[in-house]
Amino acid sequence: KERNYFGPIFKDEEIFAKEIVTSRAHVIGAIVAKTESAARKAKDLVNVTYEKLQPVIVTIEDAINHGSFYSGYPHK
Repeated sequence: KERNYFGPIFKDEEIFAKEIVTSRAHVIGAIVAKTESAARKAKDLVNVTYEKLQPVIVTIEDAINHGSFYSGYPHK
């Protein structure tokens, strides 16, 4: 069973982004270290490049106009 998901009611939100990062708050990884100093050094070694997705959808109207919404979402 997939364990990369969480949510208050339906477990439908990714903990770590797998393919597409949908917001600045979407977690893409974690650093584990024995000391805070080692973690800070490791952080500086991480390099992430993002590709802009189009169209940018900010409002409900944008989502409706671009057909970007879940109709008939499969609730468990």
